[in-house]
Amino acid sequence: MAVHKLRRLGIPITEAVMEKIFPEDSPASQDARTDDTRKVDPLGHGTKDLLAVLRELQERTRRTAAIESLSVMGKKLLGLDGHSSYWQITLVRNDVQPNESYTALIPAPLVRTLRRGVMVAAKIVARGHGAQACWLVSDIRVV
Repeated sequence: MAVHKLRRLGIPITEAVMEKIFPEDSPASQDARTDDTRKVDPLGHGTKDLLAVLRELQERTRRTAAIESLSVMGKKLLGLDGHSSYWQITLVRNDVQPNESYTALIPAPLVRTLRRGVMVAAKIVARGHGAQACWLVSDIRVV
């Protein structure tokens, strides 16, 4: 109940907070850590401003490899910069229930100040069409 109350007050629930509330040896630990997170697809969305926890930051994934294999024109057709390389990032909003997960492409130059587990303010934009739709990070800052 305490976690839900904190979420309703807008307090982000990070892994560090969960570890303090439910230590590993706590019997309630297993019940509290059930992952009630839903993926938010970019289809039908425009731009979103998020305050989120950076959960994953990966240089090479199937998605980034597919983007890298496109020509400059192919990248531009998806609304991407034809000359940039991209990483994959996962942002989780934990101020809503269920948590919302956004997996996005991020231009490599924006990655230099980021690391997993930090709180970020990000602007993401839906790009592409159909099966090629993706979120693209246009701005991100560590909070």
